[in-house]
Amino acid sequence: DNQLLCVIKRSYARDDIQNYRLETHVDATPVGDVFRASHQILKKDYLIRIIDAGTFGTDAVKALLSDARKLSAVIHPGVARVFDCGSLADGSVYVVSELFDAQTLRECLENVGAPDEVTAVMIARQAAEALEAIHSSGVLHRNLRPENVLLTKDAAGELQVKLQNADFGGLFEKSVQTTGDLYLTALRY
Repeated sequence: DNQLLCVIKRSYARDDIQNYRLETHVDATPVGDVFRASHQILKKDYLIRIIDAGTFGTDAVKALLSDARKLSAVIHPGVARVFDCGSLADGSVYVVSELFDAQTLRECLENVGAPDEVTAVMIARQAAEALEAIHSSGVLHRNLRPENVLLTKDAAGELQVKLQNADFGGLFEKSVQTTGDLYLTALRY
């Protein structure tokens, strides 16, 4: 089971994060892992990023937690909400955010092809408005690429763009500088 392997590899205990149960390993990134998790009391699902911040030092951890706190105050239809963050006993840091069952812009481009001009402008406009909200909070997204642009529907059934995976504290950017060219292609966007 790839979740168990990841948990063992990164030595995350399933009960490290109070009230959350790590359910499914979603992704491995240069700076940590992403899990689908359920809140044991609220009975709701969330996305949890566990960041191996020990690699980056205490200043980076402070910057990451500061960015997460700032983003938690952003309430905008185009920004994935941040609900919680903190440090774990092993020095790792976690960020709990909104979970979506939505297609990414990357998946749309690969499966359907380029959108028509009207839809493309709508996606670009909504993404720009969401970026403005993020940047107004004092946080730079730093990780805008098709994989982090979600295409979902609003309450009226209209297209709603949601930005996710802000590079909290610039850790992804720092990891590219420290891990060589393995993830360098992500910067072309």
